[in-house]
Amino acid sequence: FRHVASLQRRADSLDAAGQASTTWSTIATLRCSVETQSGNESLNADQPGPRLVSTVRTWWRPTLPVTPRDRVIFGSRTMEIVSVSDPSGTRRILEMQCIEVQ
Repeated sequence: FRHVASLQRRADSLDAAGQASTTWSTIATLRCSVETQSGNESLNADQPGPRLVSTVRTWWRPTLPVTPRDRVIFGSRTMEIVSVSDPSGTRRILEMQCIEVQ
């Protein structure tokens, strides 16, 4: 894999005033490939308009459970993970379907 990206995990909490607060922490640095596919409205119905859809592939790590609550930071791009899979079933490659957020 020729690219480097950060994997971040979301933490939700309440601030001193009782308001919901979200913070993101980098939990891993990934060697990966990023393949931008198209604009698509079907992956995130909550936000109207075309969304940039990408597939991010990296090495599968047994100690790093990746979920759709995580996100990928690739350069100046922030990509929310929509789904995570092991396409070959061999636990070698982890594939994440992502949508770019503005």
